Parts: sequence; structure tokens; C-alpha cells
Amino acid sequence: LMVVSSSDTNLMFLLDHYSSLSPYFRLAGGPDFDTARIDVVRKDTAAVLLDARGVAIPETHACLKPYDVARIAGEISYPCIYKPVVKDYGQTFYATHGGLKAVECRDADELVERLDEELARGFELVVQEKVSFASMEEEIPFYLYADQNHRIRMAATGIKEKIQPPPFGTATILRFAWHEELLPLAQAVVEALSWRGILMIEFIRDLNDGRWKVIEVNARPWLCIDFYRRCGLNFLEMLHRDWRGELPAGTDLIRPDEAVLESSPVHISLPAAAIPDLDRLPQPIRIEDVVSWIRRIEGCRSLTFLDPKDPRPGRAELGSLAARYGLPADELIARVEENLGGR
Repeated sequence: LMVVSSSDTNLMFLLDHYSSLSPYFRLAGGPDFDTARIDVVRKDTAAVLLDARGVAIPETHACLKPYDVARIAGEISYPCIYKPVVKDYGQTFYATHGGLKAVECRDADELVERLDEELARGFELVVQEKVSFASMEEEIPFYLYADQNHRIRMAATGIKEKIQPPPFGTATILRFAWHEELLPLAQAVVEALSWRGILMIEFIRDLNDGRWKVIEVNARPWLCIDFYRRCGLNFLEMLHRDWRGELPAGTDLIRPDEAVLESSPVHISLPAAAIPDLDRLPQPIRIEDVVSWIRRIEGCRSLTFLDPKDPRPGRAELGSLAARYGLPADELIARVEENLGGR
């Protein structure tokens, strides 16, 4: 079997028990889908691999034990951020930091205090120089599929138009995009990691020197992967074909269609994207308030497909939004669906 992890937590479970479970399944990443690529999943070892091959990354240090703290505090550039090396099963770092994926520190005293606390809680961390960037057009996730020769065969990018919670949370409004200039940089990352399969690379253009730098990589399918399928790029199908030995040889690249890009598809993760704005409106919230919020987002609007029994995406999320604000779910769904797919 080929197992496709849909979250970091179940990916970590598979990796933690790989030696006993590996006779029964395969994972993407290795040359024959038969290797536990924990070296790529861990942010500390992935940074070592990238740096060794000359890929531009921010200054990065592993903070695994208390004796690492003083050295890192004296060497790192400020401001800096820290984040967990890997996710745990309870997503504990997110839960104890208000949903943030990383925490910023402005100086050595703050960093030492926080790192001591985090290590005492049992976290292993990476500490990274904070990369400043000018706009959302310069913080770009690059989504790709790489074949057994480590050549990118399918690729697209995204623009994070809203992040919850800011500034180090999850993108809740993501626009389908293509950044051609990042393709050779992404190819260098794939080769540095000797990667085969689905991969996401987080690029940021450093405001200080103008260079694109790799903040991190994600070695599993992303949450909005079905949105990319609806935009014409079926990464999971390519994985399936590759696993079955049905991927044609060559280096042809499947990239976003120009007509699709022109329609400007945008993925909206309800209710997370809307709740902070709707909660600030006069209460009680009306259906028209939700519709007006969605109308403000330009492009071909799309919601998340959560229920495989549902022929249309977004209904599960709209049901949650209706329950939160005491709205009739069927009427809310009908009104919102009238405003999806348009510009």
C-alpha cells in the first residue's frame, strides 16, 4: 500500500513506527518509496541538507538540549523566531501558543527565557533568523511533484492573502498562482533533498538582500490540495501513477494553465478566515453579512471540500458557520453558493 499522510500528526505516527510497519506500506520521499525520510520531515536536519547543497536558507540552529540555549542566543541574528522540529500527536505547540506555528523573539534575554521554558515542556526546536519581506507576493508556497530522478514534473504556487492567526499561522485565504522565477530554486531544493513525491517549499524574498530563501519544507500533501486538483493540477494522481510505474519518462513540466490563472481562483477556508471579521460586526450576524464578506474577495471563489459524500465543497464549513451564529444552514449555503465561482 501507498499511505498518503493528510496531517503532520499521522505522518509522525508512521515515521515513529516505521521499522515495524514498513513491510506493509510505502511512503513518498525515498527513491523507491521505501525510506522513512525523517531527515526531511525534521526541520533541523532538513536545514542541514539544504545548507550543505548551497540552497539559500536563513541562519538556523537546532535547540534540542538546555546546553544549546546560551550558544544559540549568542550566535543568532535578531529578531529571530523559533518553532518545533516536528509536530507531536496533540499539536501541543499550536495549542499552547494560540495557534501560532512560530514565536518571535526580539533579543537574547527574551530568547533565553522562552527557550528554557519550551525545553522544559519537552519541545525540540529550531531557532531561525527572522526574514523580513515586503508583501504577500514575497512569501510564496511552492507546491510540486518530483519523479524518481528528482525532476519536478508538476508545480504551482500560491499567494497567502490571509493568515490566521497572524503573523505565523495558517493561510486561510490562498490564491492560485505561478511564479516562474522560483522553478529553478525549487528544483535545487528537490535535488538537495533527493526527493521523490509531493513536496511544499516555503519561499520568502529577503527584504535585506533581495534573495529568495527557503524557510521550510513540508513533506506531505497540503490541506488545500483538492483546490489545486480543481484548478487542473492533480498531485495525488501523479503520485499514484508514479507509484504504479505508469509515469512516462521525461522532464515535461505540468504547470498552471494560463486560462485558469486568468480566472484567479482563490481558496477560502471557512469558518477560520471569516470569523475574526464577522465577530467584529454588530451582532447578531445576518446571512447577508456572510455573503458580503465573501463578495469582497475577488476572483473565482472556492471553499474546502471536507465531505466526500457531498457533491459540492464548503457545505460542512458553512454548516459550522451557521451553527456559530444561529443562522439557518440551508439558506446560508444557498446564498453563499450563489456567490462562488464568480469574480
